[in-house]
Amino acid sequence: MRDEDIAALGDQGDTPNAPIDMLRVPSGTDREKLHPYFRELLERPSRSLGRAVIREIGHWLTPKDPHLVGEFQCQAFDQRLWELYLWAAFREFGLDVEQLKTPDFRCSSPGIDFTVEATTAAPSTMGPLASHPDPKTAAEIDEFLRRYMPIKYGSALHSKLMKTNAQGPHYWEREESKDKPFLLAIGTSTNPRTRASRLR
Repeated sequence: MRDEDIAALGDQGDTPNAPIDMLRVPSGTDREKLHPYFRELLERPSRSLGRAVIREIGHWLTPKDPHLVGEFQCQAFDQRLWELYLWAAFREFGLDVEQLKTPDFRCSSPGIDFTVEATTAAPSTMGPLASHPDPKTAAEIDEFLRRYMPIKYGSALHSKLMKTNAQGPHYWEREESKDKPFLLAIGTSTNPRTRASRLR
């Protein structure tokens, strides 16, 4: 026993993968290109618990999409955060979660097998919905939910339902999803003006 390699004996073979550090910004990155919400998470002392959660999740991620970290830090923070939330929720439900390139997830357990594509209904920057409401009263909130948000959700649904890859199949027709239930998981992004006012 004394001649054994202690490090080898201590390896139980259950470490999932080399950890992904979602918060490590590559050297030379222009800080101005970082998403403002990512900078908020990274730099504000009050976000320390959020940073701890994101770091812990990184130990278990096995994404097939090489753009996950870069998009989380820069141009697609809301979308990638929604995907991280869904991953954690599916794991909490006791499912085995495989991170695909498209669709985003395959979830399975005994008797269960389905795929999921995540998307967000983000505030519009152009077109008739660019003037994002900021409801405050109960009547304004009711109007917002009845008239504005159905269009936002409808736009996200239509985009994903119509999307095909270069070979032609929709998400649910691809090899990963074929003959399985397919889900579209839609999250909503915060109006930037509302978020900015809350941070001040």
